Formats: sequence, C-alpha cells, structure tokens
Amino acid sequence: MLSLLVAIAPGLAAACASESSSPADPVPVAPPFAAATKTAAERLEPCIASATGDTDRMPKLVRGLCQEMLRSDTPGASLAIARADGPSMSIAAGIRCMGDPEPVLPNTPFRIGSITKSLMAASTVAYASRGMLELDAPVALELPGLSPAYATITWRQLLDHTTGLPDTAPAPHLIGLSAIALTVALSQHEPLNEPGAQHHYANANYVLLGMALSRRTGVRDVDLVREIVTAGSEIPRSKIPGSETGHVPIEAAEHPRERPACGHLIGTPLSVHDDLALLASGARWTFPAGGAVLSAQQLARAGLTLASEAATDLHTDRTTETQSRGWRYALGMRRRTLADGSQHWFHAGATGDFAADLHILPDRGIAVAVLANGGTQLRASAFAALAEAAPGVDLAPARQSERQSNPPTTRQ
Repeated sequence: MLSLLVAIAPGLAAACASESSSPADPVPVAPPFAAATKTAAERLEPCIASATGDTDRMPKLVRGLCQEMLRSDTPGASLAIARADGPSMSIAAGIRCMGDPEPVLPNTPFRIGSITKSLMAASTVAYASRGMLELDAPVALELPGLSPAYATITWRQLLDHTTGLPDTAPAPHLIGLSAIALTVALSQHEPLNEPGAQHHYANANYVLLGMALSRRTGVRDVDLVREIVTAGSEIPRSKIPGSETGHVPIEAAEHPRERPACGHLIGTPLSVHDDLALLASGARWTFPAGGAVLSAQQLARAGLTLASEAATDLHTDRTTETQSRGWRYALGMRRRTLADGSQHWFHAGATGDFAADLHILPDRGIAVAVLANGGTQLRASAFAALAEAAPGVDLAPARQSERQSNPPTTRQ
C-alpha cells in the first residue's frame, strides 16, 4: 500500500494544490441529513456513546456529526463553535487513526489545509493595521527574484488571488531552494490576467505572501500564523496538545507523531508528517498556503480573530467574483451576503486525506470549525452548528437585488 501511495502522491499533490479553484468545487450549501443506512445505523449509537466534549449541551449535533461521519466513512471528526460574547462549545467523535482505538478529542489537532491561508491573511491585515505595510502598495520590494511581469502586484492582490499567478504544485525540484530561487520559480510563467482583473485561486499567491510578510516583519511564517491562533485562544495551554512548555505547536514538524489525527487516504492512515512527505513532496515552503495543524477549538477561536482583524481594513467590502456562484473573495475568505444583509464567510481545506471547514458569521461574532480525518467535508454538520449557534438566522443567500439594496451590517 505504501508503494501505491508513493506512486500516486504526485498526482494527488497536483489535484489538491488548487483545492478551491475549480468551478465544480462544492461550495457550502446547507444539505439535509440523509437517513443512515442499515449498516451505519448499527454503528450510530456506539459513535454517539463514545463522543466527547460538550455532548450534553449539543446532543443533536453529536447525532448529526456521527451520521455524517458514517455516511462518508470518516474515521474521526471534531466540531467547535466559538462566540465573541460567550463560551465556546466543542464535540468530537470517532478515532484518531485507523487501527488504533484512541478517540478523537475536542483538542485533537488536524491538518486544516488551505484554511491556513485565512490565518495568514489575518496576520497580514493585522500588520497593515499597525502601519507595517499598505495593502494596496506593491509588494515586489519584499520579493527579490520576482519576475518583472508581476512587478506591480500588491499585498491585497496576493491576499485576494488576483495577481494572475498560475499555480505551482509541490515538486521535488523545488525543495531546498532559497527564497529568491523559489520566488523565481513561482513567478516564471506569464500572468493569466492583468493584476487585479480576475480572481484565480493559486497556492503560489500565499507562498509568496508568506515570504514577503516574513521579510517585512522579521517573523517566520509559522510564527505569523501562531500569533493569530494564540490571540484568539481561550483554551488553557495545558489543554492544547504539545503545549506543556508554553509553545503552541501549529505545524507538522512541531507535533509529536502520536498527537494529531491521522489523515486517511484509500483506507491507509497517514500521520501529518507522512502527509507532508507524500502529498506535498516534503515541501516545507507550502506552509503559508496549507500547512497548519490545529484543533477545531483553536481554529474556531482564530476565526473570530480573523473577523476582527479584517474589520480593521477600510476596504473590507472590496471583494472579487469567484468561480463559485454567489460567493466573492476578499482577505483570505470567501464571502456572501445573507437574506438579512449580514455576512457569511467561509474557507475550506481539502488535502485528500483531511477535510476542514471554517464558517464565520462576523456580524454575530460566531465561528464554526469542523475537522475530519478523511477526504470528505462534513458540511451538513457545519451548517447544523451554524443554525445551533445563531437560531432563526436564514442561511440562504440574498438575491442579487437584495445584495445591492441591503449592504452588510457591522457588528458593534
């Protein structure tokens, strides 16, 4: 099986490299819970009984999470709801790794894939609010080696995927390159469009953003993201796996192998370390675009920080059309306007062996994170959690006429 994984890894890496770029990529639509099959029904009650966390406060969410896990053959999952004005809640069910009975806990870390981009975006906006950079200024001075074809691109265009950069999948020949050589490699192709003209999702944007922000601030990319994660955390560090020394681990290399959930690919468990080696060719430089390893609790709290930092940008309503109907993109998040004029922000992470969703209702100070150690997004559970956290809110998108006449509100 390992030899099979090695053989298919390059293709999987390429497929996962642009996980949100395809017009066919599923966007969040609240689906109904399907009836469990007979086999799943036999497994449902044991799943519910083994769930941990705030199970007494969220019994319907526990049942729904187990139903969705069983339908999708997901070994384990964790869900967290964070509120700006109240306590967080979280649940977990299933097992950390196939072949090991250890359960998933609310603080079990998972790889979150491209949601790392949202956290990197929050860090960029935070430093902009401190006067360290101007989002609409050219970024080329911080990216020596950048092709002249991209000389005018701005920080915001990197954030919004509007630079025109095509994507570059992780490949062995890119490992070990200096920052300058990597910049040359990522910007060697002609732009797909004029800077600012069109949204084209590409990991390359956030790899370059991470290098540029690290150069401007003198802070490593992993620590830039760590600042956002720890700023939003209400969890005692003693409850965060691996943080006993006061250092909160957020990337694969910082986690002991036995702590995070394993990803699962065609029935084979992969540690987060093996995941990086096989599916990203061991490319550490991909971290700003998809390398963070967090618990659902950490991610939901970080989502509130993300919304808070985005609110500091005077042009937060400057969004661009995406290839997904009804969704726009700005500052590292997909965004849409709901029927009542409020905002719903979203980003997914899909690595093939892990799946993650982050949903934010910024006007209500609510964030929901759902993490799974299989390849299927547990989107029904995410929408059920949003409905639980914001009862009575219509999560259907506003019609075009309503979006034009009913601008988003701002949470006070």
